[in-house]
Amino acid sequence: PSILEDLARSKPAIGVPMLKDLCAAFAASDDESRKRIATRFEGKIRFADLVGNEMKVEGLYLDGTEIDWKSYRGKVVLIDFWATWCGPCVGEIPNMTRMYEKYNAAGFEILGYSLDQDLDALHKFEEDRKLPWKTASQKLSLDYKAKKFVDLSQYYGITGIPTMILVGK
Repeated sequence: PSILEDLARSKPAIGVPMLKDLCAAFAASDDESRKRIATRFEGKIRFADLVGNEMKVEGLYLDGTEIDWKSYRGKVVLIDFWATWCGPCVGEIPNMTRMYEKYNAAGFEILGYSLDQDLDALHKFEEDRKLPWKTASQKLSLDYKAKKFVDLSQYYGITGIPTMILVGK
């Protein structure tokens, strides 16, 4: 599976059709483990098909308000899948902060999507670091009872962090 996922990412014209065929076969299986792999493949296919297509972004910010993805239209947005416990994620924050400070006035935004399950630690981290962009919370989004949100990391087949997706105007 990982070879096909890599192929879908690096050579979408070849890898995505193969991944779609395999995904359909696994989804039709009676084997639960193959069905789970099919779900993972669906995310990888969505990720590989992002270029030139609308990205689905939904959930709750850390303050409990809903992401208004439409408010980002006309901007270049870096969506950062990260967590406070991820050393490389935290290590990228100074670089992201410099980019934000340099380009925000020209329409550049960052939207963090935290995979932290410890909301107290995430709140403290945000408070200590004073990040200038908004952070959405996977946990808050999935625990929300009034509306069902997709898990964006699963929806796009993200299996490692940090993962960043740059969305153009």
